[in-house]
Amino acid sequence: MGCGSSAGAVIEQNRAPGFKGPVFLTIKHALLERDVRFIGVMDPYVKLIMGRQEFKTPVAKEGGKHPKWEGCTHTFQKLLGEQDVIIGQVWCENTITSDILIGEGAFSLTSIRQGNNEPKRISFLLFHNGEKAGEISLEATFTLDPTGKDLPEIKAPDTEGKFIVKPKFGRLKKNTNLLLKMDPFLTIHFGNETMNTSVDAAGHTTPKWNDEIIFTRETDEDTLYIEVWAESLIGWNDFLGCGYASITDSLSLKENQLQTVTIFYDGSNVGEVEVQCTFKTSKPQDYLQKEQKSTEAPTKESFQQQLQQYQQPQQQQQQQQQQQQQVLPQQLNQFVQNYEVRYQNSYAQQPMNGRVDFTYPNGDQYSGDMMNNFKHGQGRLQFSYGGYYEGYWANDQYNGMGVLVIGDSRYEGQFINGKKNGQGKQVWNNRQQYDGQWVDNNMHGNGEWTFVNGGKKKGVWAHGNRLRWLDDDQNIISSNKTMVSGFMLTSPNQQFTLSFFHDGRLFIFHNQTRQPIFSAINFNRQPIPPVWLKFDQSGGELQMIDAKGMPYWVTGQNFGNYAPPFVLILQDDGRLVIQDANGQPKWYSH
Repeated sequence: MGCGSSAGAVIEQNRAPGFKGPVFLTIKHALLERDVRFIGVMDPYVKLIMGRQEFKTPVAKEGGKHPKWEGCTHTFQKLLGEQDVIIGQVWCENTITSDILIGEGAFSLTSIRQGNNEPKRISFLLFHNGEKAGEISLEATFTLDPTGKDLPEIKAPDTEGKFIVKPKFGRLKKNTNLLLKMDPFLTIHFGNETMNTSVDAAGHTTPKWNDEIIFTRETDEDTLYIEVWAESLIGWNDFLGCGYASITDSLSLKENQLQTVTIFYDGSNVGEVEVQCTFKTSKPQDYLQKEQKSTEAPTKESFQQQLQQYQQPQQQQQQQQQQQQQVLPQQLNQFVQNYEVRYQNSYAQQPMNGRVDFTYPNGDQYSGDMMNNFKHGQGRLQFSYGGYYEGYWANDQYNGMGVLVIGDSRYEGQFINGKKNGQGKQVWNNRQQYDGQWVDNNMHGNGEWTFVNGGKKKGVWAHGNRLRWLDDDQNIISSNKTMVSGFMLTSPNQQFTLSFFHDGRLFIFHNQTRQPIFSAINFNRQPIPPVWLKFDQSGGELQMIDAKGMPYWVTGQNFGNYAPPFVLILQDDGRLVIQDANGQPKWYSH
């Protein structure tokens, strides 16, 4: 971020107050996939958060997984300087202990920001610890304060384009590793795309990143979902929290909009992450013709009139300048330069075929094969914001083998319909890399991870998150091995799963019925997160340890003649057993 007056001015400009007005909400219903009660039916309620404002619905008694809140309404005030993000949390009322968070999500006011007083039906997903927990539906109506009608983010059109996200740093309150420093990274979701940042080794509670992540934006996508994780080499990665950011301010084409994203964990504020956001429209002509849009190309005379109006002195054209302030001069110049090319070549009577050199209105440059105005065959696309794609195309999409360079990252491998699919290698600037299988831009399947120090490890990934390391025997916990909360162990026949939850409980589930056949939930004291599951070699004990560093649960002692080292095995019958070096059982779970 730097210091000094110029940097400060940029930050203040990027944090300039935005639009304001009342937001009227009608909460409808939810479809929940996560059940937090083992006995009985859930009693859900919704908590909505906008800035410092909060609202709680009545409890839907025995609403279970399909709660409804008919006729439940509330009005928030969108204030100047606040993000236009509304966070929705669904909780289960618990009359014995504290209420339990089922899941949370968020939506932005992007699609209703112009305030036409018409209700819009909005549905958004709920997540818990990075896993989908359900979906909530509501109606939202926004009334724009008239003083904000000429603001750039209000007047900017909704267009497709590239949404560029640059995570900068974090300030985290949650610490899952009391012995060593955490290695945080971000998983960022936008629409149907999910991408990870590099890992800040030993970044701990003040991580920094230097990644540039580029999403393809459709007009119905407006909210970033950001997860914060700490990488673990001995088990599952630790979930540190999540937060949300809006694309609204970036639609005005102001580059590097700085957003401070509040991070939540189980409903509590556990820190914040700073990100810079930039939107590059694929339709700059919409910004020039926002007052009246036409499906046909503008005439050269009408375009010159627009250009003259833009260039007239400010004192004579203050009103016109105000209407066009969101159009960046360099984009206008680029549009002028490419006017002839776009409308005389790309959209003329005779379509482009064969080998071409072509510059798009947004500044992207393509050199390669075309068929009927579509990139098709081999070619290279140089992005105006830096980076390039070089490889095979089909119907204007990356398709086949190719190389995609964005910021400090480089991907080389297979593409299908514009996304990373198949086998490929992603390399980050600090030499971290993933070489393996991909599905829809996500690491998904088997792969090999290379660490900063050059070490390598094979593992299994799903939807961008690592499930486990293949180098480890997943059915045996070796001696003196510590597993963080979130760890899961599966029996060899895949019929049973040992699950260690973040609240310190231990269960063995039957995978078909999803019912617990063993549980360790009665403790000598209430555990304080974060928690660990530790298998001790010398005594052959399984221990649960909390933030105090002391065990709050241990396996029962069974005195006898045993030969260490011991191992912990989840058998095909669903029982957890501790065995010595001769295979003699020392302890059974049940």
